Order: sequence, then structure tokens, then C-alpha cells
Amino acid sequence: MTYCINHRSLKPNIAMT
Repeated sequence: MTYCINHRSLKPNIAMT
């Protein structure tokens, strides 16, 4: 769940999941 923060802009959905 760390990469999510890095690509939060690209995949904001993953950040929530």
C-alpha cells in the first residue's frame, strides 16, 4: 500500500481499496 501513495494521482481508486 506504499506504492499507492506514489501513484495516488494515477490510481486514486487503489488508494481507497
